[in-house]
Amino acid sequence: MLIEKPTPKGNDLSPEEVRKKIESLPPDEREEFINQRFDTERRRRAMLTDEERAEEDKQKRAEYLASDAGREMQAYFDRIDAAKRELPLEWLKTVRILVANQMQWADSIGVVANPVPDMHGGNFSNIKLMDADIFRETHQKGFMAVTSPFADGEILLPADVVPQDAFHHINHELVHTTDGTPRVDKILEGMRRSSKIKDTKSILPSEAVTEMINLESLKYLRDQDPSRDYLRDINTVGYVPHLLIINEVVEELAKKEKVDSLEIRKRLYRAYYAGTLDEVWDMLAEVDPAWPGIIRSLRRFEDVNDLMGFCVENSLNVGNIRKILDAYFDHEEVKIFGEVKVRTRETDKEEL
Repeated sequence: MLIEKPTPKGNDLSPEEVRKKIESLPPDEREEFINQRFDTERRRRAMLTDEERAEEDKQKRAEYLASDAGREMQAYFDRIDAAKRELPLEWLKTVRILVANQMQWADSIGVVANPVPDMHGGNFSNIKLMDADIFRETHQKGFMAVTSPFADGEILLPADVVPQDAFHHINHELVHTTDGTPRVDKILEGMRRSSKIKDTKSILPSEAVTEMINLESLKYLRDQDPSRDYLRDINTVGYVPHLLIINEVVEELAKKEKVDSLEIRKRLYRAYYAGTLDEVWDMLAEVDPAWPGIIRSLRRFEDVNDLMGFCVENSLNVGNIRKILDAYFDHEEVKIFGEVKVRTRETDKEEL
């Protein structure tokens, strides 16, 4: 029996007609309609040859770029690209040191780290400075640097960042590239974040562990070379409330198991590099059955009182957290995660 390939007109509605159709349907029928459209399209595409799919994609792209929406999109990306420039040559030496240091730090504590991907022969041309105004226009408030979840691994910082802050932020973003989570999951999570979907798991625990590795590896670098101190007079220590919470939980578990807190942190780091971080939180149930769920669903806090209320509600050491926060806001040296000492400089506006 001869099976005829479905033609591109198998989906016989125009994009605008599809949009109107979706908007006109009740929620239950809307999801079914969308699923049917995607299923039909998947089956149609599966019956095409690779050459036919490539030619169809090329034609669709050309048609879109010729449209008003396509020209507007292209102009947007042209503006974004024009706003980027590569790092100063004198910064690259430090970036290479940061990359090597991450592996050396992990080895020093008996953890096998994933190397930072280097697709540019040591030039790290994926790390770029972006016009500060455009960076803040195109990224969420408070972001000091961002990493693309896609294959290019692009890292962007605002062009007005000072070197002291830049190397702290770059090291954090480089740590992100070593996270063992499958890329497809990172892309999906990035899409959820950008679309502000609320029914997704909290990304704050993973971000906090990224910052833990950032802090500990930079502390190791400072120990080896005191002139490379990127933990003092920094503009911000990312995810401060969540770092404090995880610090207390780690200390409590270490006391419970009668081990040094580094042993607990090493479990987190190994799981981070293996891409199984979400699973390892279950170890916290050894102290309190509620903690795994609490950590996985960490939220942002409105202010210090909100944070303190959360800590009291979940039986965390409020006194120790308050002590660290007081020093943090007074721009005094703060010790966290064993012997990591950090200090912030005064700015016009402090944010928790």
